Amino acid sequence: MEEKKGIMDRELIFQTAEEISRGSEIAISNGCLKDVAAIFGLHIGNILGKEIPTGTLIFSRACCMASFDKFIICVKGQSCHESTPEKGVDPVNIAAHLLIALQTIQTRKISGTASSVITVGKITGGTQYNVIPDQVVLEGTIRALDETVRQYIARRIKELAVAISAMFGGSCECEIIWGAPPVVNDETMAELAAKAVSDLFEPKDIIEDLSIPNMGGEDFANYLLEVPGAFFFLSFSNEKKGTDIPHHNPTFNIDEDVMWKGTVTFVRIIHNMLQIEKKNKAYLQKAEDIYKMEEISSAFFVEKSLCAAKWSVI
Repeated sequence: MEEKKGIMDRELIFQTAEEISRGSEIAISNGCLKDVAAIFGLHIGNILGKEIPTGTLIFSRACCMASFDKFIICVKGQSCHESTPEKGVDPVNIAAHLLIALQTIQTRKISGTASSVITVGKITGGTQYNVIPDQVVLEGTIRALDETVRQYIARRIKELAVAISAMFGGSCECEIIWGAPPVVNDETMAELAAKAVSDLFEPKDIIEDLSIPNMGGEDFANYLLEVPGAFFFLSFSNEKKGTDIPHHNPTFNIDEDVMWKGTVTFVRIIHNMLQIEKKNKAYLQKAEDIYKMEEISSAFFVEKSLCAAKWSVI
């Protein structure tokens, strides 16, 4: 929502690069939030679980998605023939120990009530089966719902990488590529979004307050750091149509028959905000009129008092 000269306008933001968490930062730096009063976003699919039926709208009045960051660890050893491992430093062995150690951050260093995820999704190293390589690269992601936990995990990954590499005679380089913070909705805006369609759809088709945040990430979080707003979801999960497949799966598909619900929700949000603005303007106008009347009354009484004073002197 963009407000200019007292008239609330509507803007659509077409943003790229969400998957690498750079799109919203670029859009913000280019001024997309200039004079913006509120912002709303929608995520489609079954990211919250295939058990939520297609067509269901899900809202959250607090944190609804986790932060997401990337880490790259380059473990360096010394290459040699596999028949004489004592002549080299095996980075594969170091990487294996590090892979297991990373999981202890969650299980031994972070409270079980503080949700977080550490996943290594890519490991590369070596060119031949019978040669110990000179390096192995691990790439993974950090997810957290709390900024303190997010920062601690990143710091601890670096500490473990350095210590374990040194323990086996190797070294490492560790890079944290910061992505986006947790998606934290404004409670008032989230409630406004949920109530905007409460009279249009059946109660079973609306989840007004998501109780458990999703550990997926969204760089929409950066917008919410700048202006109040809310991010919500529209489920596409329909087993018969084959739209219950998880995101980032080659067979992922969408249920086009319920997409209109997302459009209607945005339209109703805009309509309701315009009504609120209209009421606020009417209230402000009434207050201004009362203030002017009070000024006129005050001026009248002052003038009357002055006249009375002059008359008594004469």
